[in-house]
Amino acid sequence: MIGSTVGHYKILAQLGGGGMGVVYRAEDVRLGREVALKFLPPELANDPEALERFKREARVTSSLNHPNICTVHDVGDGFIVMELLDGRTLKDEIAHGALTFDRVLALGIEIADALDAAHSKGVVHRDIKPANIFVTRRGQAKVLDFGIAKQAGLAHASDADVTRVAPEHVTTVGTTLGTVAYMSPEQARGSDIDARSDLFSFGVVLYEMATRTQPFAASTSVATFEQLLTKTPPRPSTVAAGIPAEFDRIIDKALEKDRDVRYQTAADLRGDLKRLKRSAESAVVPVATLPPAPRARVPWKSLATAAGVVIVSGVALFVYSSRPRAFAERDSVVIEDFTNTTGEPVFDDTLKEALDVELRQSPYLSVLPEQRVQGTLRLMGRAPGVKLTRDVARDLCQRTASKATIGGSISQLGSTYVISVEATNCQTGDTLDKLQVQASSKDDVLRALGTGAQKLRRDLGESLASIGKYDAPIQDATTKSLDALKSYSLGTSTRRRQGDAASLPFFRKAIEQDPEFALAHARLSTVLNNLGELEGSIDEAKKAYALKDRVSEPERLYITARYYNVVENDSSKTIDTYQVWLQTYPKDYVPHANIATLLKNRGEVARAIDEFKTAIALAPDEPLPYGNLADVYTVQNRVDEAHQTLDSAIARGLDSASFRAQLYALACFRNDDADMARQVDAARKLADGWRILNVQTGIAWYRGQMTKAREFAAQYETESIAKTGLKGSAAEIWSSVAQASAYYGDNAAAVQETKHALGIERGINTLFNAAATLTIAGDPSGARAMFEDGKRALAGIPMSPEIDRSLRFIDVGIRLRSGDKSAVADVPAPKDANDLQARYIAGLGQLAFGSAEIAAARFKEVMDVARPSTSLYHVFAPLYYGRALAKLGKTAEARAAYDRFFANLKSADSTLPVLTTARAEYARLN
Repeated sequence: MIGSTVGHYKILAQLGGGGMGVVYRAEDVRLGREVALKFLPPELANDPEALERFKREARVTSSLNHPNICTVHDVGDGFIVMELLDGRTLKDEIAHGALTFDRVLALGIEIADALDAAHSKGVVHRDIKPANIFVTRRGQAKVLDFGIAKQAGLAHASDADVTRVAPEHVTTVGTTLGTVAYMSPEQARGSDIDARSDLFSFGVVLYEMATRTQPFAASTSVATFEQLLTKTPPRPSTVAAGIPAEFDRIIDKALEKDRDVRYQTAADLRGDLKRLKRSAESAVVPVATLPPAPRARVPWKSLATAAGVVIVSGVALFVYSSRPRAFAERDSVVIEDFTNTTGEPVFDDTLKEALDVELRQSPYLSVLPEQRVQGTLRLMGRAPGVKLTRDVARDLCQRTASKATIGGSISQLGSTYVISVEATNCQTGDTLDKLQVQASSKDDVLRALGTGAQKLRRDLGESLASIGKYDAPIQDATTKSLDALKSYSLGTSTRRRQGDAASLPFFRKAIEQDPEFALAHARLSTVLNNLGELEGSIDEAKKAYALKDRVSEPERLYITARYYNVVENDSSKTIDTYQVWLQTYPKDYVPHANIATLLKNRGEVARAIDEFKTAIALAPDEPLPYGNLADVYTVQNRVDEAHQTLDSAIARGLDSASFRAQLYALACFRNDDADMARQVDAARKLADGWRILNVQTGIAWYRGQMTKAREFAAQYETESIAKTGLKGSAAEIWSSVAQASAYYGDNAAAVQETKHALGIERGINTLFNAAATLTIAGDPSGARAMFEDGKRALAGIPMSPEIDRSLRFIDVGIRLRSGDKSAVADVPAPKDANDLQARYIAGLGQLAFGSAEIAAARFKEVMDVARPSTSLYHVFAPLYYGRALAKLGKTAEARAAYDRFFANLKSADSTLPVLTTARAEYARLN
């Protein structure tokens, strides 16, 4: 583009580039002045979200006319025209130790003034940090990068002011924006934010300007995040010499974790800085005395930038090396299968797995996810599990718009192993980097590969600081045992092709070969949880968490999130961890998908849908988000969208028993028995097809077809134990059948099925299901015994609000069945509009001991929840509604309610005791 003309701007030179823009020096030929032109990178030119953010940056920044905010002169077709700035970022100023305390105050006042101007227009910056503040050669501060700013809707912003800023929220909902070390607590948690969030971030910047240290900084993002939310940093006067005590007070107030106690406006903070500056100029201000902080070493290459003219437009652009970077940040790479000429099978797959772990911990590169690899191979007509040779990998790389392939080989010379690694531009075929390392023995191979991978990351453009922060050695991040890594690799590939059950023996073998293999413990925890083995999943999650400090950053985040979710059952802490994950690895679909599930469980459905869609966009060949999104649509009674979501996943070749089970349930809601049969046939052709028996059992008892339900449960017990060797899910399905038997009035069967379930395995869920079953069956003393056994089994597991709520329902049910009228007042209130359980139990209590009118209202609310459900609350609410109406003397309405109950069970076993009782009650209604 150099020498070309865009509009009336002649491009003179490229000044730099970042993830969201390429910046050129240009001449405005009409006005005869130099400006900066910022273009989107070519790879983002067709990205609607990137384009909208780019346009929004121009709109927001142009609405803020202030001397301390970088000025936008014009907007063209795909570019922004900005003022040309001469100087360097505040980040570089701090690194060079160039700030006296007087300069800290002077710049701080200017930055506060800029924030006040933005906030008065209803604009929250959301990413205040030293890299986004420029200091010109004349010493003037300029706030930059409003690309992720949003309209805050502040109370003090007038309607006229607010309309000048575009109101769109183009950033993905639920994604935490900004940089972890500079975030406010509310921003880090993904909560709604306002101008006070910027003031917290600005407090962090002021602290760093004065002390040259960050108040919340640790070796990992997770540790930084924990400090941000829970720790109070040392006062600036205890960190650096010459800091007045009044500055400590300002920082304390700016860094208040409770935003209601923090500075409320930038004007207030600016006023305190001005008063301190005036006092410092006119009088002696008490300070703490400390020896000067040691001067940081500054690489000579960064010193060379001081004389250069730098343009900042959304990103800080400094050229630290004359060598062109091979990569842009976040470029994707495809890892080829290693060539193994040693004749030792232990190296098959393991070196690729190890290199994958090494490269995935880099925030700079982005390894193409395995599901995306497999999905693209299907589109290429390749067989599942085909080896990624150089030719296959290059074709795959081009089809996925990735940047390069990285391949390797291992050979043996005497007792020495030689490992070669090469990165190739898949578009041009040019070699980007090539290296060779040697290992003196087999046990040294992983360490040698890790050394080579570090050099590769550096040569491809990743900074030394990033490598130093995100570089757990391969032999620690995975395992020192090649045999264990081989088993783990087989486990991941088997799980991908054949499902969770088939992968179990491989993950268990990996742990046998290396009991300290943290990642294997974490994967086994996930697999066990998916197979309904709660206790085993908790145990493995604890073991992984105890070993988390030795793994790479992505694995540490994964393990930490699993621990908070499975062991502590704390959704807030789990979401917090996923937000840090998103910050460090924004292209990873996993945190989006898992945050979405947690949001769905909390009832935040709109946000959950957005997060699932983001996960699918990032990993279109990963099945999990499709199934969960379809589940959310079903809960919202958006059945057509649920069906379309599942169909689109199957069309991509992502068929699974889970998808077929969901389609089976959707067919049930349509009363389409033929389609239900088709889904069973389709599932049974899959490796994990036996798992559809779970939903078949549930649909059968929902329809009152208890004979079928018991047949399906028996078949599930046989097949699940045979396939997995696990008993927990079989015990749980029988305990659910027992509960259904109790609902339908077959108390003898309920008791026998409960004994059978407990005989298979006395798990936590089985014990609590048994307590509920015996309550319904009229045995409150037996129910209480099961309940207490269940609580003892929970010992050592933190009592989360979710667990506590579930236990309260069981306790209230037992008390009601025992004749305790006071339990009516203790029924938990509904947590949202779809909470059937709270309304149903409240209705039972009111019908037995309270008001029939209130009882009728509660049961009517259950009946009116308009969403497909296989809950027995839906089945039985009309019956109890009819009984409540009968008590009130509303005979015609009661008969209509009974008719609805009979319609619910039109295909039920005719001998169900509850139907016999209901028919007799119906006959007595006049």
